Amino acid sequence: MTTETKSIELQESFQSTSTPKHLKNRFLLWNNIGTIICHNEQIQISFHDTSYHNPITIDNKTNQYTVGDLSSSAIVLASSQKKILYCNVYRSSDSETQQWTLHTEKNNQIELVRLGEDFLVIATSQRIIQFMDLSGIQQRFFRLQGSIISMSIFHNQLWIIYHSITKGFSYLRN
Repeated sequence: MTTETKSIELQESFQSTSTPKHLKNRFLLWNNIGTIICHNEQIQISFHDTSYHNPITIDNKTNQYTVGDLSSSAIVLASSQKKILYCNVYRSSDSETQQWTLHTEKNNQIELVRLGEDFLVIATSQRIIQFMDLSGIQQRFFRLQGSIISMSIFHNQLWIIYHSITKGFSYLRN
């Protein structure tokens, strides 16, 4: 009698409203505020209401952003390959644009990002969920039991979908 364990292929993480990661020209995001589109070496950010904000173009040659989010007060972009996060707060209390970047540790890639009304959430390959305010100060963090699949925010409510850790499937074979 032998025991065999079947391996299960886990679903990769994805940012809702984005198009597949393998495409050269792709949507990083499409929501009620606007769109973030990656065109080869440029990121185009367009707002549905052009009186709200002018379109923004960001160079993507160096950082190679793969995920992003857009809210009524900020833009966030992240690159899992370069391990960098960029945040542009364009509706701050002092009416000036505030920009900042965050570099993650060598073995910790950014998988997903989401913006709430006044906060940012980062999910990493090490299953860490970080909450930051829009000025870049970490508020709290916790570790998931399994790898991240997706996240969604509505106002200040966060939903996290992740793989649940359970004992592997096994069966007896005679």
